[in-house]
Formats: sequence, structure tokens, C-alpha cells
Amino acid sequence: MNKVHSEITTQSFNPFWNAAALKERSRIDPNLKKALSYLWKFLKICVFLFLTVIGLWGCTQTYSEPWTVSNPRIGVGLEIGYNYGVTGDYRYDLTSSNIGPYFSFANYQLSYGPFLAWFVWPASQIILPILYQTRVPLTQGIDYGLNTILAILILLFIIRLITIGITLNSTLNTERMGEVQGKIAEINAKYKNATDTQSKKMKQIEVMHIYKKHKIKPAALFVQGFVTIPIFLIVYKMVSLTRPIKATILFGIWDLSVTPGTEIISDISHNWVYIFFVLLVVPMQIVSQWLPQFWATRRNRNAKTTSQKGLEQLKKTRRIQWILIFVFALFPVITPSAVGLYWFLNSIFTILQSYITHVFIVKRRQRTKTISRLDQILNRELD
Repeated sequence: MNKVHSEITTQSFNPFWNAAALKERSRIDPNLKKALSYLWKFLKICVFLFLTVIGLWGCTQTYSEPWTVSNPRIGVGLEIGYNYGVTGDYRYDLTSSNIGPYFSFANYQLSYGPFLAWFVWPASQIILPILYQTRVPLTQGIDYGLNTILAILILLFIIRLITIGITLNSTLNTERMGEVQGKIAEINAKYKNATDTQSKKMKQIEVMHIYKKHKIKPAALFVQGFVTIPIFLIVYKMVSLTRPIKATILFGIWDLSVTPGTEIISDISHNWVYIFFVLLVVPMQIVSQWLPQFWATRRNRNAKTTSQKGLEQLKKTRRIQWILIFVFALFPVITPSAVGLYWFLNSIFTILQSYITHVFIVKRRQRTKTISRLDQILNRELD
């Protein structure tokens, strides 16, 4: 019996959401471990600063450099594609339409700035061959833009692979935060009207105690935002500048180079088809933001606050979350349709990933409860 109990005990584990997680003994020298920890933090700070600078560069460059402004018309503004004559297809070969300033970006060069050279151009080189190889030739019928959907899906998959570590870490922290949300709301309600320094200090101490107890890193919750924003800017510029995407008429009705909101407002009688585009993209974006929160709430039903003040604080937090969800959902309306297509496909990825995470967490919790019950039974028998 002792042997069986020992085997089960060694297999017992507490998952990441359990505050009483077992501490395994580390064989690494404490000083070396501390040095590596500082080095890792320093590298993360450098990466975040780099992404922030690049993101700001990408935002401000559009206003400071006229040639970076995209234009929905083919052959106008800055375009990414193949050199003229390489493919013999006007949708892919870069050439001016002679109706406005034109700048071609077929080969790698830093003259257009590091943001476009280091991020936008490489991303476009991933999808350009896919777009070209899966296209419908001009002489063989109508191209419904299915190659564009395929190219964006592949790009999304690559982005997910690159950011999976950050996304997973953020998900774990969000899960832990969901478990202690009720307790945090209780503390916020407790010190709601406190204005003195001592009370504010006590509030901070109590909150940090909960974070430390449940191994929550508040900064990790914002890491995903630091990564998501530059990625969005990269994708936005890429789909706005890549010539074959500008030339895509999705399913023969949706021009991916134009902005749905602008088209609807300018002439709804002729551009009413974009209403259906908005009705597809916006709800999907809302659902992809809401479902993870819904599943997290179902998993953490026992972590809810009980006091009236805590409930009021919790409602206020959720109200802010819903406002942010609707604000982000409006982006596909005011950006080119190609960006909306990207957000639509990205929402599908997000829903699938959230569901897989939800199932994994639920099953692991059930497994943990089963092992804990076995431990309790064996302990009673041994006693």
C-alpha cells in the first residue's frame, strides 16, 4: 500500500491555476538562476522597446512620408509586387497607371524605412508566391480571390506559431486572473472611497499578495498587446500595399482595396454589398473576443465575489471590457476590406484556439481532482 501511495503521490500535481502549486527543487545554482532571470527580463524589455519604436515608426511614417500612403487604385502610391515583366500579369507586375505618384517596392531596400523593409516586405514575400502560384490566370476565367484567402490563412498560421509562447503565457495569466477576479473586486470595493496614503498602500499590498499567492504576473497581461499592435500594423500595411491583394475582388463582389464604411456612406445604393461584409466580419470579431471570457467565467464560477460592493466593481470591469470589444470590432469597418478579411480569419483562429485551451484546462482540472481524491482515500486508509 505504501508503494502504491508513493507512486500516486509522485504523479500528483497541481495545475498552473492552483495557488498551492508544488515547488520543485531546482538544481541550478541560485546566483546563476538569478542572473539568467535578470538577463531574460532585460532581453524582454529590449524586445518590447524595439517593437514599440517600430510600431510608432510605422504609424508616424504614413503622415511624415507622402510616398508611404496607400491608394486603392492599382498603379498609384507605393506598391509591393514583382518587377515589371516578370509574370506578364498586370495584377502582379509593378507598373504605374500614370494617374498619380507611384513607387515600386519589388526588391529589398531600406530606402522606404526599417518598418517597411524589416517587417512589411518580408511578410509580403511569404504571401506573394502563394498568391501567384494559386491564382486563376487572366485567360482562364474569373478569379474569385480564393488564393488571397489561402495566403492570409498561411500567414496567420505562421504568425500564430511565432507568437504561441506569448499567447499561451498571457492565457495562463488571464486564467489565474479569472480565478481571483472576485477577490480583487472585493479589495477594490473595500478601498473604493479611500483617499489617504495608508489605505492606498494597504490596497496595493493586499492585491500584490493575491498576485504572488496565485503566481500572477500583471505585466504579462499587457505583453500580448505589445505584440498584437505591431503585427496589426504590419498586416495593415502589407494588405494595403501588396498589388495582387489590391487587385482582388473577393467572390466577384467585394473589392479588398476599399474601405467598407466609406463605400457604404458614399453610395449605399451601389455599394450595399459591403453591408453584408460588415455583418460577417464585425459579429465574428465580437464573438471571438467574448467567447474566451465566457468560457473563463464558466470555468471559474466558484471564484465570484459575494459582497454587493464587489459585484458592482465586477460589473464595472465587465462594462469596460465590452466597450473595448465593440471599439475593436469597428476597426474592420474603417480599414480596407483586406484588413477586415484578415480580422475575420483571425477571429476563427482565436475561437478555435480558445476552445482548445478551454477543453484542455477543464480536462486537466478533472484529472487533478481525480488524483486528489485518490490521495485522500489512500491517506485515510493509511491513517
